Amino acid sequence: VWTLDTERGVWSEPLLADGVLYVGSMDHNLYAVNAETGEELWRVDLGGAIADTPVLYDGNLYIGSFARKIFRISLDGQITAEYSTTEWVWGTPAIVDDTLYVGDAGGWVYALGLSADGFTPVWSRQVAGRVIRATPVVTEASVIVASRDHKVYWLERATGAEVRQQNTDAEILSDMLVITPEDNAELRESLLIVSTMANDKLLFAFSLDSGDLRWRYAR
Repeated sequence: VWTLDTERGVWSEPLLADGVLYVGSMDHNLYAVNAETGEELWRVDLGGAIADTPVLYDGNLYIGSFARKIFRISLDGQITAEYSTTEWVWGTPAIVDDTLYVGDAGGWVYALGLSADGFTPVWSRQVAGRVIRATPVVTEASVIVASRDHKVYWLERATGAEVRQQNTDAEILSDMLVITPEDNAELRESLLIVSTMANDKLLFAFSLDSGDLRWRYAR
């Protein structure tokens, strides 16, 4: 139907909202495209490769880049706020109750308050020894992140303090999945599903609240 040409590859899933497709590219640009016609509406250079999907929240786009920054971008393509991270940002942020949570390539996790003025640091700490690519899972009490260092970490949502961790003995790159009893009536508790890059440790199911291992699936 139509084609959007970028100067380098597209690693992430685009975001579709109100007839506009937002596409991040490794050529450093975030593109806004008319989803029906493919017409480019605007592009903005974020100073580094973009490997994550933007999040639309309260009328703004939030996205990270390999420029070691998190950006707030208006829907007309203007950078209206930015926050510097220790390392480049690969994963898509999670936003809950006006707070943005994201990890970086150095294993740091950030909680940033969102307001009209931009980003306000709530807490940040180095949790993992390698890249955190997966989008954080946010519950009422915890922020859960997974890393290429083979571990899943449960952090206290208010402070970022580590509560518990689980070792999968394999690298974790993909996003995690939460399945609740509302999704499946046979479940007695909510489960956190984690996939790894090892076929003999392909999927893990942990209790969302306690972090205890419930089952493991191998191909």
